[in-house]
Amino acid sequence: MHYGFIKRTVAIGSLPLIAFLFTGAFTIYTVPGLTTNVIGQNVSLLGKFDKKEGVSRRSCRYRFSSKTLKYRFPPYLCVGKSQYERETSEYTVIAKKSFLGVLYEAVE
Repeated sequence: MHYGFIKRTVAIGSLPLIAFLFTGAFTIYTVPGLTTNVIGQNVSLLGKFDKKEGVSRRSCRYRFSSKTLKYRFPPYLCVGKSQYERETSEYTVIAKKSFLGVLYEAVE
């Protein structure tokens, strides 16, 4: 046996694992989100939010976080500069809710 055979065997053997992980991620994140978007009921949540300004290039600059959003991924909502600079810390979040979870749509 030489090194190329072992490398090729490991690469081909790991394909089912990779396919399983992608299928699992699709099932866990996409299916509940789509279902909630289609059959979810419109709700609005009024609450206090912590304002945080980030400087990451990959993420949004102005963020709202709250205890309500702690189980969300990522655990913050991206907002525009005008919403971020408002003096109040109470905002209304427009969302859709179903038995599979909550889909946050907008901040007012």
